[in-house]
Amino acid sequence: MTLSRSKTLIAAIAVLSFLGFLDASYLALEHYLGAVPACSILEGCEIVTTSSYATLEGTIAAIRGGEPVFLIPRGISVALAGAAYYGVFFLAAVLSWRANGRFLLQLAPFSGLGVLAAAWFLSLQAFVLDAFCVYCIASAAVSTLLFLTALGLIQWKRSRIGAAING
Repeated sequence: MTLSRSKTLIAAIAVLSFLGFLDASYLALEHYLGAVPACSILEGCEIVTTSSYATLEGTIAAIRGGEPVFLIPRGISVALAGAAYYGVFFLAAVLSWRANGRFLLQLAPFSGLGVLAAAWFLSLQAFVLDAFCVYCIASAAVSTLLFLTALGLIQWKRSRIGAAING
């Protein structure tokens, strides 16, 4: 039995989002335990994960030019936000399996937010912190692959609509 193209894309999104969820959840857990993730490939995980940019408050303040943000509760880990992002995509993939991609198609445009966040955090690591976290790089890769796979799903849907109109 072979999977249709849409099922293959949905399965790929489920796998990618689950891997991203595991990665981000590990970083969030380490953040809240006050521990530093084991970083054997690159040095710099401690610098990255303990910086002010490791919380939503610090990241948004940096984006706004250092202005404090009072609407964001203090201490929320960026990794926790990432785990939520990946968790939503995983749930949408599971729900979309029998719904022909319907939930993922509605969510797919938001996958671009993951790529933008990944670019932001990678640039912070490269140009501000001068340190890299292997888990953050893995998350950036997963976000990029998730985005490209979501684009593939959108393209598949458009081609199906075009075939229905022309056929």
